[in-house]
Amino acid sequence: MPDFNSQISTRETFAEESSAALEKAIKVVQAALYSSVVDKVLNSLETDENGLIKFTVGNIRNAGKFSQVWKSHQRQSSKITAWLIRKLIELFNLNTAYIKEVSKVTDGLEARARKKLLFNLGYDIDAKKVIPDSWLDNLAAQADVKQRVANRISTAIQSKMPLSQFRKEFKDDFLDTQKGLGYLSRYYEQKTFDLFQKFDRSTQEVYRQELKLNYALYSGTVQRPHKGSKGSREHCLKRKGNIYDLETIESWNNLHWHGKIEGVDVKIQCGGHNCRDHYHWMSKEAAETILKKKGKKLNEYNKISGLNLD
Repeated sequence: MPDFNSQISTRETFAEESSAALEKAIKVVQAALYSSVVDKVLNSLETDENGLIKFTVGNIRNAGKFSQVWKSHQRQSSKITAWLIRKLIELFNLNTAYIKEVSKVTDGLEARARKKLLFNLGYDIDAKKVIPDSWLDNLAAQADVKQRVANRISTAIQSKMPLSQFRKEFKDDFLDTQKGLGYLSRYYEQKTFDLFQKFDRSTQEVYRQELKLNYALYSGTVQRPHKGSKGSREHCLKRKGNIYDLETIESWNNLHWHGKIEGVDVKIQCGGHNCRDHYHWMSKEAAETILKKKGKKLNEYNKISGLNLD
């Protein structure tokens, strides 16, 4: 019998570590972008004798220097996109290795699954390039961040804001040293917080459909409250570590809980918005073996003191 615990732990750890590495990389790029904006744009703004930013053609021209700063920033951001694609392919390979332990995966199926999953995100693996106007392409463009920075600079000039005040407010907003999320970090958190977990679940779902796997272990680390999140949901806590059949899992689509994304299949969303849990699909034989080893029953829920969820 395969070592499922090792296989599962490897994927979960990889997803968590990749998420953390992405967050760290974004903060580095964010700091570099901030420094460039200050050096090339803010430092060039002209002020009057009272320290107020002048509303002049010269300063409007100085604000236009942001375009060149952004072009340089985009070259750095493209490296993050390339890294992201590599990590998603690695995660796909880990999923494939797991599935091969519970079912037969042909080379043709593996290739089709890889191509489909990456194409859905906006990467053409045959051409080895990001698809224009795809999710990945729009993510890398960071249009919201670009517009936000440009608007802040323009508003400061038009309102003849004190330069010292603008510097302080711009730094506080751009880097958000108090909450730890600046312009770029916040943007990527909103877009990619559970990207690796969601891709993991999507990969599992593609293989489940192709190989007719009808049992799954629901797993994931217990998330502690952070950055405005309340941590793991009650829905998830009741299910972690248990095995369910396909019919039971699909019945959860009819349930309602805080954070659920209405209209999205539970096999893809698990617990809903920003959920980092996983499904591990398997055959009936594998499910029975694991249940016997754990001394558990199929389709049972964890008892959580004080909670009555379903």
